[in-house]
Amino acid sequence: MLGYHLTGVDLEGAAPDLLADLHLLPFQDESFDLLISSAVFEHLKNPHVAMAEAARVAKEGSLFVGSIAFSEPYHISYFHCSPLAVYELLSSSGFAVQSIILSRQWNVFNAHFEMGYAGARYPSKLRNLIAAGMVKASLLPSAVKSFMQRKPQHLKDHELIFAKSHSAAVGFIATRKHRANETRIKRQGKFYE
Repeated sequence: MLGYHLTGVDLEGAAPDLLADLHLLPFQDESFDLLISSAVFEHLKNPHVAMAEAARVAKEGSLFVGSIAFSEPYHISYFHCSPLAVYELLSSSGFAVQSIILSRQWNVFNAHFEMGYAGARYPSKLRNLIAAGMVKASLLPSAVKSFMQRKPQHLKDHELIFAKSHSAAVGFIATRKHRANETRIKRQGKFYE
């Protein structure tokens, strides 16, 4: 496929090419040009170790694109990373963060009404309507202030603030830093700041 070799990894199941624990990947250092992860790191018992493994197997300059759940109801998940936590997780493991992506559509209210007990008994359209109403109610003071002061940017700014604290998923785009530029010191197989 376009000259690329794809390798899918998961802990269990028939779909992946390889069954492996992301805390200890069975690949040589600098094996991959591109890493993709979708809603995985919140399920790991030690996301810092797994992210260090991702950095280890990524070639210098390679791209890492993914998402991590934030504030979704419990679904065999250990860590839900805020946007700042995602940034820290990536940057402390050897990645240069290019973008942190927040969803305004998939927010905490949607997640709880879709995945949690709160909306499990409601029809889908009603769940979406209630979630949208809660978002609008949360932003109502900012919308009124924006209207009264004739400053539409005020509402846009508060929509971003809302997304930072209520987005139920945090997307990211990062590149693997050059190893010579790392600020960590490796001694006996362990990294120290």
